[in-house]
Amino acid sequence: MLHAVLLMVSNNEIKDGELYGYKTRGGKIAIPAKFNSVDTDKFYKMTIVLWKYEWVGIDRKEGVVLRPFHFVEGGEMGFADLNGDRIIPATFDFVYPFKDGLADYVIGGRNER
Repeated sequence: MLHAVLLMVSNNEIKDGELYGYKTRGGKIAIPAKFNSVDTDKFYKMTIVLWKYEWVGIDRKEGVVLRPFHFVEGGEMGFADLNGDRIIPATFDFVYPFKDGLADYVIGGRNER
């Protein structure tokens, strides 16, 4: 069964910071605007949001279904898969999400890909 797409909505509050949520195509609020940032403007089964200073994947009931793609060990970052298994050791100062099979990272203050 295909889920109806939810669309990103903003509260447009600039004073206290703009927050984001999702609504149906018909305009009904499905998830109230409470996230500092969202990964995409369309929500299918899951989406990534910045909530309480942490990037998490949520489902349509706002349950956390995925933790971030990275982990920190000994002050350095590495990559984990969707099961939380560590697949690339923690050797980076900072890492960014994968896009098109590649991820940017920082070592010694320099951005690399």
